[in-house]
Amino acid sequence: MVPPARTGHVDQRKRVPMLFLVHLLDLGLLTSDQSVTVLRHLATHSIPLGRIARVEGMMTTHAVMDTLSLQAARPGARFGELAMELGFLEEGQISALILAQIRRQPRVEDIVVELGLLTKEQVTEARRTFLHRREE
Repeated sequence: MVPPARTGHVDQRKRVPMLFLVHLLDLGLLTSDQSVTVLRHLATHSIPLGRIARVEGMMTTHAVMDTLSLQAARPGARFGELAMELGFLEEGQISALILAQIRRQPRVEDIVVELGLLTKEQVTEARRTFLHRREE
């Protein structure tokens, strides 16, 4: 299991899609097997942090490769923490990269429609009830 991010706002942004997925389960719109399918889709469509760091100009290709080499030697180690340990990134940059990664990740709403699990109308109504419950 991956520990939560250090920055509170990053953790919150990661939790909301999962909370919405649980909401869809609670409403009976998705089965547990379908939710696993959505989670797998999210996991396989996440853009690696190193790639974003390179594209955003925060790390060179060489720095990314050095960090990945160290990560290969330390199974379970997080890319951002290793890049910081090696002096390639600072904590604020890691937070910015994680936010960029989250923004570029497909939304649960889009995935369930793309996979044909729900219609756009069902997702819109579920989102409305989800937001209403969060406001209470």
